Amino acid sequence: MRAKPAAPTRTHSVQSDAAQPRDSSAPLGHSKGARDAFGINTFWVRMQSATWTPSSTISTLLNDAKMAAAPRPSVLATPRRPFGSVAPSNAEMRKVYADLDNNAVFDFASIVSAVKTFSTRFRAYTENAISNINDDKAEFDANRMEHRNQLRTLEREIEDAKTSQGELWDTIARERDQDADLRSRQQTLQSQKASVTQRCNELHAEIAELKQNLEKKKLAKESQREKLKEQSDKNAPELRLLESKTGCSVVPTKVGDQLKFTFNLMNADDWSQQCHFTIDVSSTKYKLTSVQPRLDSTLQESLLHELNSTRKFYTFVKKMRAALRAQVEKQRLEARDKARGGGR
Repeated sequence: MRAKPAAPTRTHSVQSDAAQPRDSSAPLGHSKGARDAFGINTFWVRMQSATWTPSSTISTLLNDAKMAAAPRPSVLATPRRPFGSVAPSNAEMRKVYADLDNNAVFDFASIVSAVKTFSTRFRAYTENAISNINDDKAEFDANRMEHRNQLRTLEREIEDAKTSQGELWDTIARERDQDADLRSRQQTLQSQKASVTQRCNELHAEIAELKQNLEKKKLAKESQREKLKEQSDKNAPELRLLESKTGCSVVPTKVGDQLKFTFNLMNADDWSQQCHFTIDVSSTKYKLTSVQPRLDSTLQESLLHELNSTRKFYTFVKKMRAALRAQVEKQRLEARDKARGGGR
């Protein structure tokens, strides 16, 4: 806060009555006794010796002014006596009339000047004090507004901090729940990992065992293939001799699970003529897919039904060959008869 300027201090020492000689030429009203009679000298001494400092109270000055202005009985005034008392003397009356004729007794110029000076200084002091008070009030209001704004800012920051803290606690709680879920899931996964690892070890052991078994089977198959090849090499000449002697060969077709039976030596006029039939063995019920030359459908169905009923495949092959031979023979005879008829 701005420091208040100190009021001017004026101290005037008044000489004692013994040090001040009385001017014999001065009128009676200007004498010390005349001024004391009206209380003027006392007020003037107090006014001149007053110290103008902020610590001097206004009430003290006003009381001194009132006391100075208060009327006091003058020594020249008519003495007030009760009625019926002794009448004043002629000397006393002449003194009173002399004082009345002297206008200097009622000269208040010094008092008026002192009052004006006091009023001017008092007004300046009060104006300065009011100005300082107004400045202090304005500064206090500005500081109070600034403090209020700071307080509001701090309150908003506190509310924001509370909100942020609440959000932070919510985030921490949510992350704790997530952490607990993740830890539980991690334990589950670790348990599953242990189970999977154990299973993998078991599977690796089984794979190793299977590889060993496959290697053994592969070696066995290779050995068997070698044996079959040796046997095939031995059986091939015999098979060709058997086919040439019996006129019968059995080969698989391009279609899976089908066998083709081919017969020759069926026609006495052409021993190379071939007859064949193809049978499907993919299911428990046999089926004929092709027959050459064509047989009677009733006979063909009868032979197939007998095969499915008795499951005697060798008998079925013999009867099919006989049926085919009979059909070939019938065609040969018809062709010979036709050839003979044409020759005639």
